[in-house]
Amino acid sequence: MGWLAGYLGLLEQLYGRVLIPWGVWHELQRGGEDDPRITEVLGLDWIEVRQSTNQQLVNVLQTERHLDRGESEVIALALEVNAEELLID
Repeated sequence: MGWLAGYLGLLEQLYGRVLIPWGVWHELQRGGEDDPRITEVLGLDWIEVRQSTNQQLVNVLQTERHLDRGESEVIALALEVNAEELLID
C-alpha cells in the first residue's frame, strides 16, 4: 500500500477532484479496517462519493461482462458524468 503515501497526491494535482461510486467507497471502507490510511483517504475533501443512477448498466456489466460491482459502478458513473478519463486497477 506504499502508493497511498507516495502517489495519491498526484491524483489531486492532475484532476483536482476524483469521483468514486458508493460500491468502491464501501470496498475501501472495509479495507480501512485493516489499514487506517485508507480511512484517511476517504476523508479527503477532493474525493467525492457519488452513486451511479444507471443500475441497469451496472447489472449488465456484472452479468454479461463479468466485472465486479466496483468496476461496473465506476464505468457507469464515468459515462453519466461524461468523464474524460477513468481509472480502474
